[in-house]
Amino acid sequence: MCSRMCYIGVPVNFEGLLAKHDSLNAQVVRRVNDTQQLIMLNAFSHECNEHEIRKSIQNRSTCLQVG
Repeated sequence: MCSRMCYIGVPVNFEGLLAKHDSLNAQVVRRVNDTQQLIMLNAFSHECNEHEIRKSIQNRSTCLQVG
């Protein structure tokens, strides 16, 4: 089986380039995951706020009906 270094025209520092590529790829994946997590937290916060607003309006309308 041929290793990565046996290709014709491979740069001398090919392994270094592969390591850099893998490092950058890992950073991209981490940032995408962080962004997705922030989007999910933002959506959850929005839903909680909507729920609290509805609950507050119901409480106020109940107080007005009783009073």
